[in-house]
Amino acid sequence: MVLAAFRNGNLDAAVVTLDEALLLAAHEQAPRLVCVVDFSEGAGSLLARPPAQGLGSLRGARIGVETEAGGAYLVAKTLERAGVGLDEVVFVPLPLDQQEDAYLERRVDALVSIEPVRSRLLALGALELFSTREMAGEFANVIVVRELQLASRRADVRQLIASHFAARERLLANPGAAALALGPRAGLAPEAFSVALQGVRLPDPAENRRLFSSGELASTLGRVALTLHNYRLLHAQVQGESLLDSSLVEEV
Repeated sequence: MVLAAFRNGNLDAAVVTLDEALLLAAHEQAPRLVCVVDFSEGAGSLLARPPAQGLGSLRGARIGVETEAGGAYLVAKTLERAGVGLDEVVFVPLPLDQQEDAYLERRVDALVSIEPVRSRLLALGALELFSTREMAGEFANVIVVRELQLASRRADVRQLIASHFAARERLLANPGAAALALGPRAGLAPEAFSVALQGVRLPDPAENRRLFSSGELASTLGRVALTLHNYRLLHAQVQGESLLDSSLVEEV
């Protein structure tokens, strides 16, 4: 797991979701958020077994979720929208690579899933009840770097961010070739990989600079932290704005 590796000191930089960045900060890992990689706009979902009808059907449901990943936040937002309490559902800790088997074996009634597994579950007949499309930019992948490494290896971190943006340009310039190259790695046919990409938005350097400078990213982190507190997923006060370091995206 990426979070465990970061906490154990095996990683100095990682791509995590916004809620994961806050969890690392709460565990005094001194992460600094230096770049927004992507926004999920439908690539993550809460999926239920038919004949589930509406979010209210989650009461009493066994929900499979990666409890230490962004899935925990997605399920919290789903329950918030549904008006369903934590004590009204049963959480089943379930790594992403075990979700298909759990669904087929009927060990869960619903799943919080992301691409590429989400597409495979939909193909098996799962119903989408809620998705990151409805989360107003709160489900984003970001690059975080340990504060000490940011100071001592600044040129390397700058190159990491520049390489990300270069890869973004290649993907957008030739999405067909990207699907052929990356689809098999994700366990998807190229056509399915292309469909999955439609649920993701990749901000460029200019949008990154705006997100930092306008206060929008800090505001979003505040909303995420509030939801995490309300659902007892974050047990320490974290000021989201203190995680942000815009200097590198301003240089790239």
